[in-house]
Amino acid sequence: MKYLNYKLSNEPLKIIEDATLLKNERCIVDALEGSLALPILIDEKVQGYVFHGTGKLVVDSIIETTKGAVGKPTIKDLKHPFMMLGGAEEIKDNLGNADTSDLQNVGYERADAFIEHAEELCGRLLKEKHCHVDFNGKDSRLFAFLNEEDKLDILISKNDKLVYKSEKKVYISKGNKSVLQRPGEIIVSRKGKTVIIANNGILIEK
Repeated sequence: MKYLNYKLSNEPLKIIEDATLLKNERCIVDALEGSLALPILIDEKVQGYVFHGTGKLVVDSIIETTKGAVGKPTIKDLKHPFMMLGGAEEIKDNLGNADTSDLQNVGYERADAFIEHAEELCGRLLKEKHCHVDFNGKDSRLFAFLNEEDKLDILISKNDKLVYKSEKKVYISKGNKSVLQRPGEIIVSRKGKTVIIANNGILIEK
C-alpha cells in the first residue's frame, strides 16, 4: 500500500435510484434516492463518494453464546454526511447530475456549500489530503459516518472481515471469529467457544 493524494469533484451528483453501497452477511449500507453524492478522486480516478441525504446502516453485531445472544444490532438512519471509499464502479448507474433544487432538498443553497461540507468530513479522516488505502477488491469498503455527537463512526469491510467502531461499541468479525467490545465488557467468540470479560472476571463457555 502507499499514500495516495485525493481531491473532491466540483460537480455534485445525486442518487437517482436507491443504491446498496455494501451488503454482506453482517452488514448493509444503503443510500436512498435524492441523496447527494460528491465524487472522491484518487490519482484522477473516482474511488468513492461523500453522501448526504437519507440512507440506512445495519450491522449485525450480535454474538451467539450457549446462554443466548449477546449484544444488539446497530441500526441507523443516515441523515448526516458520510463518506465511502471503494465500490465506486458498482453504483455509477445509480447516479445522475444534481441541480439547484436537489441541493436545496438536502439543505444547501449552492454547490459550494456541499463541497465545503464534504471537504471538512474527508479532512477529518484523510488528514493532510492523503490516505492510506488499498481497495482493489470488489467487496472492499471504508465508510466514515458523521454521528449525532459530531464524531465519526468507522466501518471497514474487506472480503470476510468486518470492523465497526463507534463511541460505545467496537465489533470485529472474520469468518467464524467475532469480538464485541462495549462499556465494561469484552466478548470473544471463536468456533463455538465464547470468552466474556466483565466486572474484573472471566467466563469461558464451550
